[in-house]
Amino acid sequence: MWHLLGGSRSGWRPFSGRVGRGSHWWLVGPGGAVADVTARQFSQPLDYSAGRARGFLTARPSARARAIIRAVRGLR
Repeated sequence: MWHLLGGSRSGWRPFSGRVGRGSHWWLVGPGGAVADVTARQFSQPLDYSAGRARGFLTARPSARARAIIRAVRGLR
């Protein structure tokens, strides 16, 4: 989603936080707006204020991310 929104130029930043025994990622945008396209998988609302700003390991999307981007754009 971060890449679809324009990456670092978009003003959105990746955040992550602990959820149970794992971690979860979401985006925080200008004005503090939260974008979490997978939040529905959790039975309880998440505490986004407990998250920390993160960076990605690579500048380009991974192979999985590229497949999702193509699917969202309606490409194969």
